[in-house]
Amino acid sequence: MKTESKEVVQNLINELRLNPAVGAIPQDIANNIQPTFDVKPEPYSFVIRNVESASTGTFTVYTTDTDTSTIFYLTGAYLSISKNATSDAVEVKMSVPPFGDSSVRDLLKIEGTTIVQQQDSITMSFPYPIPIARGSNITISSSFTVGAQRFSGTVMGFYKAVTTQRVV
Repeated sequence: MKTESKEVVQNLINELRLNPAVGAIPQDIANNIQPTFDVKPEPYSFVIRNVESASTGTFTVYTTDTDTSTIFYLTGAYLSISKNATSDAVEVKMSVPPFGDSSVRDLLKIEGTTIVQQQDSITMSFPYPIPIARGSNITISSSFTVGAQRFSGTVMGFYKAVTTQRVV
């Protein structure tokens, strides 16, 4: 098969790092090189976001994109709390809205221990990434009225292009 397309030849030069000054570019592909090109690669965009606070309330760690051509997949999460013995914190939790579900679900939760200084953390990795609803907030909430507390939360994931498959 003789290569006539200048685009194919240029892709060969670029992808295989061929140097026309050193040697001839193969024009007879069938006998020498069988190139394959991914004509529609799936783009991935990786995300790592963190929030920390010493306040009470609900805080957004990450808001997923509303773009309908991609879906955000959660691959891991981390939550930690540090409080003094006078803190009356009951819990700190991370919540997410899974894709296709109208309810927000608690993902990670650390129960507060009263009258005791506390330092706890929890980490989860998801070998099967969790799709998260578009335009949704992944949040951390905590409340306390006395004492001192600090929490931190991190989410990790990626965006993947939505692909449609044709059945033949």
